[in-house]
Amino acid sequence: MSTFGVLNILAQINKSDLTDLNGLPTSFGQSNIEKGLTIAFGIAGGIALIVVAYGGLKFVLSQGNPQEVTKAKNTIIDGLIGLAVIVASGGIVGFVVTALT
Repeated sequence: MSTFGVLNILAQINKSDLTDLNGLPTSFGQSNIEKGLTIAFGIAGGIALIVVAYGGLKFVLSQGNPQEVTKAKNTIIDGLIGLAVIVASGGIVGFVVTALT
């Protein structure tokens, strides 16, 4: 399915579609969505922190070798950028969910 097809499907979703969930109580559906997002962002954040820690370990073990120091710094920066993207996306998703409810 193309990106246009996904966006077309998302454009057809109404607010009532998200809150009704085929007769299930609203709190049931929302709590499951919130739990799923919390778990997903938690796992992604944990992976980003592991990448930063791995870069720090590479930095300590580089023994002053300029190429290894540069690789380690790039790993740390990549992990921090990933963490920033995860935090920002969590904020955006939280804003959208709040706006829809």
